[in-house]
Amino acid sequence: MAKPVVKPASSSPGWTFEEFRELVGKLRVVSDILARELASHSGSKKAEKLSRECHDLSVAIVGFWGQAA
Repeated sequence: MAKPVVKPASSSPGWTFEEFRELVGKLRVVSDILARELASHSGSKKAEKLSRECHDLSVAIVGFWGQAA
């Protein structure tokens, strides 16, 4: 799986709905992987990395909604 590209909310004008959908899909995949990792290796470096990735994707999604306001 390719690494998700997360655009900062402040510099992402003109996002399309398709880009938004892609971000949501990536967040879902990464969060599923994170849940499995936490179930077996709580506190691992991989879990920490996945958690940061989920956070970054969430911030990008919130930025998408913020530009519509």
